[in-house]
Amino acid sequence: MLMRISFRDISSLFFILCIVTLGIGSSAAQPSEGDALYCEKRSLGTWFYCETPEPEEPEPAPEIAPPPLPPLTSEEMLLQDAKAFQQAVEDARMLAVYDPTPARVEHYQFMQAQAVYKATMFADHWRRNTWGNPDLDYTTRRPVATYAKQTWMDVRRDEREQVLADLSKEYALVYFFEGTCPYCQRFAPVLKRFSEKYGVHIKAVSVDGLGNQHFPNAERDQGQFTTLLAGQRRVVPAVMLYHRETKAPTWLTFGLVSQEELAERIFVTMARPVGEDY
Repeated sequence: MLMRISFRDISSLFFILCIVTLGIGSSAAQPSEGDALYCEKRSLGTWFYCETPEPEEPEPAPEIAPPPLPPLTSEEMLLQDAKAFQQAVEDARMLAVYDPTPARVEHYQFMQAQAVYKATMFADHWRRNTWGNPDLDYTTRRPVATYAKQTWMDVRRDEREQVLADLSKEYALVYFFEGTCPYCQRFAPVLKRFSEKYGVHIKAVSVDGLGNQHFPNAERDQGQFTTLLAGQRRVVPAVMLYHRETKAPTWLTFGLVSQEELAERIFVTMARPVGEDY
């Protein structure tokens, strides 16, 4: 007996077949990597989604060669040679000292002879340049010949006396001492004569409150000495140059100095810029 199949039944059957087909295709298209039956036994490989394709590595950027270094100048090449020679002399010396043999010692002697020759050439050029250029000749400022040095000292003494003659117009000296200090007792008459010679006023301050026969009107220290020392060690006798207007103090000496040395220190402090005398 023949069954009648309507168009509606055919449409339903076709729809079911499409669903089954899509399900099978989806399962085949996306198998898991651990599916041994699908991937390993069949050896389907990458194109059947059994292996994840490795990402392609980017091509390395082409290497750019650094620009060539500029050629060395003649002075740079000479400097390299000088450093190499210096190192060769030092190496020869170390080998000759560490493991002396006739050959090593002789080699070092030859190297040293070359170094001495170069040093001799340097010294000779040095003195010739000094002779021909007054800016390089220190003796134009501070002569060393006996008669020239005496002349320089005479000129300097006259200049110093002129400066010290005007000392009392702007400056005074402050003398700190202790009455029990034997050095202060010896230095006091030296300072007194200096005061009488140049007419400079001296303010004497007794640190311990005791007097001095050369400065009977000395004031008692009220802490000024410690303040002016600003943390320095207390040493007496001590002399300070004191500007009357600006009140600026300048220490001249701690301990005993001669009258000549005291005059020189005051002169340098008042009339010589730093570095001029050297």
